[in-house]
Amino acid sequence: METIFENMLTKGKEEVNFMSPLVWAYVGDAVYELYIRTHLVDTTKQNPHKLHIEAIQYVKAAAQAHILEKIMPDLTEEEKDIVRRARNTRKSPFTKKRRCHRIYVFHCL
Repeated sequence: METIFENMLTKGKEEVNFMSPLVWAYVGDAVYELYIRTHLVDTTKQNPHKLHIEAIQYVKAAAQAHILEKIMPDLTEEEKDIVRRARNTRKSPFTKKRRCHRIYVFHCL
């Protein structure tokens, strides 16, 4: 198992910068949900169903769009560039609803 993780992050920063923001969002979605789940397990004593219900409150599009709006002033210029690049992606799977597009942008961070 350790060997798998050692070989996972082989791309350099420059190569990652040339990836599509859709790829960033794909990975970012999983990372954010894992963070939320870990936090809830660590800070509560709920059963799995209640953990799931609570996690949804954080990972749903509306909540993440709200978080993005709140953290925007504190982002570095590099992070703001990521947000701009993600917003300009034409093939966003969430373009039907503006709020969902903003969450796709959040996942890119």
